Amino acid sequence: MTDKSVLKVVIIGGGIFGVSTAVHLARLGADTTLVNDGPVANGASSRSLAWLNSARKRSAAYHKLRVQGLDRYKAFAASHDCSAWLRFDGGLTWDADNASNQIAEIHRHERSIGYQTQLLAPSELGAVTPGVDPRAVSPKGAIFNAGEGWVDLPSLIDLLLMEFRELGGRVVTDAGAAEVTLANGRANGVR
Repeated sequence: MTDKSVLKVVIIGGGIFGVSTAVHLARLGADTTLVNDGPVANGASSRSLAWLNSARKRSAAYHKLRVQGLDRYKAFAASHDCSAWLRFDGGLTWDADNASNQIAEIHRHERSIGYQTQLLAPSELGAVTPGVDPRAVSPKGAIFNAGEGWVDLPSLIDLLLMEFRELGGRVVTDAGAAEVTLANGRANGVR
């Protein structure tokens, strides 16, 4: 790319991955169009629990990626008025009260990798998560991960789209199914 040329990009998909990719490309100066089959956030992003965490056991690389994601969300929250839809109140998990219960092992694992974790008896839950019925939790306890949170993805998508449009990005909704067109084995458009 020379100084006189502008990269032209079409992103297919108006969920969090597509919108985030589009706004990041627009920030870099790319002429970016976002195309979605229906309204934005009409797929998985509208139905996601969007729990921000790296709880339980994961590969080291995947844990690192998820922790970096948590850090990015926390930095974003610190610089935006988004407390109604992006929060870090912690996460609570427990296992069934049977032989498959691994809660103590998971807690030890999380501690061993430096992940913020507390193993709580059911009677201690009210101190960190008011409203959870302690009778619902196995006597073996639950794990509270204080650094975890959640995000309402449609709200985040709306905020990112405002910036995207301010940067000159174009949004095409209700386009129906879109697919990449190829020429000589290279992407050259969308139909």
